[in-house]
Amino acid sequence: MRALLHEYYGEPEYPDRQAKVFKNNNWYEVEFIEKEEIIETRRMITNEGLISEVIHSESYAESAAENWVLGYMK
Repeated sequence: MRALLHEYYGEPEYPDRQAKVFKNNNWYEVEFIEKEEIIETRRMITNEGLISEVIHSESYAESAAENWVLGYMK
């Protein structure tokens, strides 16, 4: 089940950016949105499917969302 937890909106320099943080089963996902179009939906999992897989926390997902709307990510 996928549940919306947080929404972030761009600052004056990036007014067309938005990000949404979701809880999806046992992981978090972030939708990166620009001009009302979803650019990417990214699972907050490093090395997914490998022995060294890391499922990141809600705060990690929030940081990714903030970085997007502040323009730190392209």
